[in-house]
Amino acid sequence: MSHGRNYNNKIVFWKFVIWDIFPTLVTNLYAVIMVNVALIYGQTTGNVYIKSLLDKEERIQVVCSSQQPSGFQEVLPANTDVVLIEYETARTNGMEICRHLHNQYEDLRTLVFSETAKQDAIRVAFASGACGFVLNVIEHNKLATAILSMYTHGFYIDPAIDDKLRAEVHGTFRLLRDNHRIPPLFSGKELIVLKMACDQFSSIEMADRLHVNVRTIDSHRKNIMTKCGAKNFVGAIIFALRGGYISLE
Repeated sequence: MSHGRNYNNKIVFWKFVIWDIFPTLVTNLYAVIMVNVALIYGQTTGNVYIKSLLDKEERIQVVCSSQQPSGFQEVLPANTDVVLIEYETARTNGMEICRHLHNQYEDLRTLVFSETAKQDAIRVAFASGACGFVLNVIEHNKLATAILSMYTHGFYIDPAIDDKLRAEVHGTFRLLRDNHRIPPLFSGKELIVLKMACDQFSSIEMADRLHVNVRTIDSHRKNIMTKCGAKNFVGAIIFALRGGYISLE
């Protein structure tokens, strides 16, 4: 009988550990996690507002902020866990920062946020090495939730994004994670088109020089704009110049 009571007592004890003590320990451990965030922001939302959102979350600390993506890597603190980039600022070389961080820092995660981004922008962000994308950050706790979720799980995609695109960009994320390094952004032919555009060649003149159809040139131009998230080809040229893909020499 005593053996039976001892056995029952052990069951009661382990139930208490599993159902009462363990969840509390996990909750407490999660609560003391401090995520160090570096912020690249733009004019759309503003540094003060974004920082005010993050300051409300005890588990997040902004360790660095900048409105200038160029040179950002040089001031990035060594203890940074997450780099937060506003896509509207990143139209020029912010996505190149994503690529650089992905290639240079294995454990660093990049989260891109936007109020107005379309599907192409989300694709560009993940193709550039981003680990997450979040929309409408003005909603209560949404940005903090995205940061903490990505820090914990390594990946985050806004629930508001449709399932087909979510699956597509998650596949891109897994591919880049497994391959570690991101391939060159522009193909050789796309770089030629960019350089010729800098020399003020029209699409018809490019097609004549390269012995291809004008539709082929137009296709290259469209692909280039998609890759860098530009609204027009002037924006694509600026992106390529600032990113060092082409020069004016």
